[in-house]
Amino acid sequence: MNPLTAYLEKFRVLLNDGAEKKRIIAEAITETLKFPLTAEQVTIKGETIYISSTPAMKNELFMHRKSISIGLEKALKQKVVIR
Repeated sequence: MNPLTAYLEKFRVLLNDGAEKKRIIAEAITETLKFPLTAEQVTIKGETIYISSTPAMKNELFMHRKSISIGLEKALKQKVVIR
């Protein structure tokens, strides 16, 4: 195998992992709120999740943050802190 191909394979796996996390997060929030959210509306920077949506959706996210946190912990299998 070409050494460059092996090196770039690492980045392909990381990018797919990020896309998969976005999909899981969107599904968990949609399931909790019964409000459609797509993976394209989810941005992950470091350990922070950003949601691009309407103000009404952001209010719903804030009001149901505890149940969303529980749903995300189950889906991602890691501790989630919402501030």
